[in-house]
Amino acid sequence: MIQVRAKEPDNFYLRAMNAVLVPTDFSECADSAVQLAHAIALKSGAHLYFLHMFTDFSEPIHVPQLSDHVISRHPKEGMARARLEKLVEQAEAEGIRSSSIFVYDHGSEKVIDYLDSYEIDLVVMGTHGIGGLKEWLVGSNARYITRHTTIPVLVTKKVTEAFEIRDILFPSVFSHDVSESLGRVVEFAGLFGATIQLLYVNLTGRSAGSGQAEHILEYFSSEYPQASFRINVIDTNDELWGIGEFIQTYPADVIGISRGEHDSSFFSRSVAESLMQREETPILIV
Repeated sequence: MIQVRAKEPDNFYLRAMNAVLVPTDFSECADSAVQLAHAIALKSGAHLYFLHMFTDFSEPIHVPQLSDHVISRHPKEGMARARLEKLVEQAEAEGIRSSSIFVYDHGSEKVIDYLDSYEIDLVVMGTHGIGGLKEWLVGSNARYITRHTTIPVLVTKKVTEAFEIRDILFPSVFSHDVSESLGRVVEFAGLFGATIQLLYVNLTGRSAGSGQAEHILEYFSSEYPQASFRINVIDTNDELWGIGEFIQTYPADVIGISRGEHDSSFFSRSVAESLMQREETPILIV
């Protein structure tokens, strides 16, 4: 493990984060996403949109002696609407601009359908992290969204009330240009004054010398002189193992990962998807 330097952060321009979408099923992990979204909104001034997709149980009922049909609503609908409005009230009590989006889910509705119309800059959502064969075959909302949108998605399983964002890990094998992805992580880190742990995952078989790896890290970090970086190198034959091993020694509050990182141990799966299944740390996919 090589640590070379740390730079002190300065104030710098961030692209405006105006709107954050928070899909919720009112589960514990969704509540954690709400907590993270509050923290982001308080730092960025973003408008929070709480989205709930309610399975539509309505059906026409024939009433004798009447020619029209009456629509029956499931009693849980009122409860879901009330819980959604409660999220709005709690956010506004903290001075956060917020709105609710209640959607009847007929089976074809998708969270990504609402990203463009509400000009969403970030999605913050919980994942149950099913794991194993079931997760691979069935998939998850979080995995679907990360595959079908290009905007940043922050996924979490559970955070505590005392949760803070001070260190963000950005690991990569640096086999492609990560400048845009790193730039978005820099913007996110800037909201919290967090340090970015740049990790070069030096894979066996195409390994770079320590000097070359450090040079690559220096190159990418130099593009953002306003940010606080620490640079690190780990040698491994398995990217996910290397990331997990690093976190054991240097725990991160958030892992930022590029969509371009591919998990070679699974067909057509990104490293982000594998991390969502394995790690408890919130994952920022950029």
